[in-house]
Amino acid sequence: LELEENHHTIGFVIFIAANVQVIGGALRPHKPEPGEEPTIARFVFELFHKSIGYALVVMAHLNVSSGLDFASVSDGEDYQVIPLITGIIYISIIVGKYAYTFVGKLYSLTTEPSKDRVSMEEAKAWH
Repeated sequence: LELEENHHTIGFVIFIAANVQVIGGALRPHKPEPGEEPTIARFVFELFHKSIGYALVVMAHLNVSSGLDFASVSDGEDYQVIPLITGIIYISIIVGKYAYTFVGKLYSLTTEPSKDRVSMEEAKAWH
């Protein structure tokens, strides 16, 4: 196994981590029923599964960047604008996802009836 460049090493680590994800997914503990607390094993699985998944995304981005560096050395072109643009897209997707989730929670707070509120029919019945 010859891992001469950073690109090769990162690629090999990505390959191993991706296979760990697949094996972990096959062996994962059962998902708790609604209202049921997850087991320690499920909590640890989710923690590691998500951490490895996010690390894989970052490493893949780094590997693309190092691969483009590797290619630019051989042909003299500068390809670093591509990882910059994809990095901006990744950040936009992540921020958009959390903003969408936050706005959705705010919307549900304003549209779902509260137990403290009185309906119009109940208010009319009091008068």
